[in-house]
Amino acid sequence: MNDTRFYFDSTFTNRLTTLYASNHKDSSLVKFERLGPYTSDFPVAGAKKYFSGGSGITCTMQDYFIFCQALLNKGTYNGVRILSDTTVALMFTDHLGALRWNEFASFGYGFRIVREKRADGRPGRVIDLGWAGAFSTWFSINPAENEIAIFMTQVLNNPYSDIFNYRFDKIVRSANVSAVDPGEKQK
Repeated sequence: MNDTRFYFDSTFTNRLTTLYASNHKDSSLVKFERLGPYTSDFPVAGAKKYFSGGSGITCTMQDYFIFCQALLNKGTYNGVRILSDTTVALMFTDHLGALRWNEFASFGYGFRIVREKRADGRPGRVIDLGWAGAFSTWFSINPAENEIAIFMTQVLNNPYSDIFNYRFDKIVRSANVSAVDPGEKQK
């Protein structure tokens, strides 16, 4: 994951995608300029002193996939352990107790955890792990089906994010798609 950082030097500038924001008046897209610590070129410019794992990391789609694949593989990628068993277990564990996002969704360390509804009405096995990014990115990992879904848009405050994300997940779940990570060794 060589292209995942809080900040890059200026040679990375030409690799940045254009960021957009939703115009709240008519839901059109406008080029993003600034919001709090974020500017349209924040990964390569500015003071470079804001280090928030929840809202400040920049990466490529390939690196995003590698991270998701390592989570799906319970901490390993390409035969190498990059996250300890303990770390992965903590990430996949419900840490909210009685607090819930909804009846079958809670949070581990880093993302939402959705469980299936068992016949007795209690939450069952984990069927989905995922989270949305500040600029409307989305990932979900389905351990039961060995699936990863990544949806990348670059729109801050997108009023349609939830609709896009959940419809995207539904399309992925309904498709019988098989893909091989080009970086993963064939067994």
